[in-house]
Amino acid sequence: MKRVAFIVDLATSFGRRVLEGVHSHPARQDWILLADSWGDVGRDDLLDETTLDGIIIDSDEPELLRILENFAGPVVDLRAGLRTSLSCQVTVDYAQVGRTAAEHLRDRGFTSLAFLGTSRWPPSEVMGRSFMRAASEFASDILRSQTPRRWSGQQSTHRDELAEWLAGIPKPCGILAADDITGRRLLQACRKANWKVPDEVAVLGVGDYEMVTTVSDPTLSSVIVPARAIGLQAADCLHQFFQGCSYLPDSILPSTSVAAR
Repeated sequence: MKRVAFIVDLATSFGRRVLEGVHSHPARQDWILLADSWGDVGRDDLLDETTLDGIIIDSDEPELLRILENFAGPVVDLRAGLRTSLSCQVTVDYAQVGRTAAEHLRDRGFTSLAFLGTSRWPPSEVMGRSFMRAASEFASDILRSQTPRRWSGQQSTHRDELAEWLAGIPKPCGILAADDITGRRLLQACRKANWKVPDEVAVLGVGDYEMVTTVSDPTLSSVIVPARAIGLQAADCLHQFFQGCSYLPDSILPSTSVAAR
């Protein structure tokens, strides 16, 4: 039995759907899955090459990535931030996410558009460039800004900055947020300023994480990330490594639909 560390946050619907995809792969019956979120695996296990046979990871934590750089077994990285001697990446086509979002807002009649990215997260830059390029073909106004992914300890400052930026966008407008948490923050800012959603401000997130999109008030529309397909592909890559493959090309999965709410 192969011992596989699953270092993906299972507190999110993305992580749970990735796990469903991994579990659905036929090779899964020959693996023991050890979930980081459940305490099945720790940093000491990652340093001991006899403990694990392979890893599936979605993390940008610098210390963790430094540890894994020396891992001798196969690693499948879901965030495109890690390279080892035996690894491949399974990620989303974030450029397509940007195009999909722009087309969705165009089809709903918006010509004033904006992108709210998140700092220090490379996919945000990719989808932002793609969104702006696609929007330039039809939009009369296009604005862009960014905010930290984590607001720890500075919530009031970031809320004020977000409210000021939002107030400067010509209405009605459509805004793409780089992820669902950022989209939720935009919705909260709209509600505080009494902007009507979606008539005056339409907000799109990315990921379609149900615990965020459905709990938000109003609910949040979101570009769907194919998390289950990512898990299935990640499992297939790991299986091929276990079968003796020494190189696999990276996989970039399409994201072409929006969960409209």
